[in-house]
Amino acid sequence: ARTAPGPGPGPAPPPSPRRYASAALFTLACVEPNAVLMARHSGGAVLEALRRVLLEDPIDEARINASEALFNMARNGAGSAAEGIGDHDGLLVALATAVLEDY
Repeated sequence: ARTAPGPGPGPAPPPSPRRYASAALFTLACVEPNAVLMARHSGGAVLEALRRVLLEDPIDEARINASEALFNMARNGAGSAAEGIGDHDGLLVALATAVLEDY
């Protein structure tokens, strides 16, 4: 069973903000400079957040939005975003796991 991601101990944020945040990242990643910045931000912090949503979020739409954000980043990031996705520890495994568990 999936559990809601959170910053650590304590309650997880409500589902709607997570769903909307993942949708915002999915939309922002459609623009090349955004995709590159998102992949590089704070040493992969955005990538890590998307990885956690893929593996842990109980809301289907949030997980779908996270995968779409990664797809848009790879497609629109002029290669460097795709490299960041590939280099981020555990992210490709998370994508594979999400596909196997959700489909």
